[in-house]
Amino acid sequence: MKIEQAGNMVQYGKSFQMPKIAENWSDDEKKAWAVGLLSGYKGLDEVEVKHIVVDKSEKLYERLEIHDKSPQVYAVISGSVAVPVSEKLESESVRFYQAKAGEAIIVDEKVWHAGAVGIDTPAIVIVVLAAGTSETDTIKKPLQPAVKFG
Repeated sequence: MKIEQAGNMVQYGKSFQMPKIAENWSDDEKKAWAVGLLSGYKGLDEVEVKHIVVDKSEKLYERLEIHDKSPQVYAVISGSVAVPVSEKLESESVRFYQAKAGEAIIVDEKVWHAGAVGIDTPAIVIVVLAAGTSETDTIKKPLQPAVKFG
């Protein structure tokens, strides 16, 4: 399975690098940076934030999700992860993009995606979305056949 670098995901979103000084930031400061990233990217005032520990380097993706109104930020605090994205709900179109500590990936709205899987584990990832996205703007659908990472 090919894993592409975050900077190559232009058709699905964007990638960003934390400033060099971020190496000395606390996790809360890195979280604030991730929130500011989404706020600046889409002009959002209210967001939801999830702190995720990714400890598995193998994952079976049986479904993907999509948001019509909100992009989704994956800001990697430590370790590295792969994020699956797809323009269609088709197994053969799923691509994985790697984000390392100090990097963030923004998956644009209307792009199929799923949770990160670990490359260098354990990894800590901050996920940021527009407020209410989980409850009112998330559609999850089965992926046939499932896609395995690892």
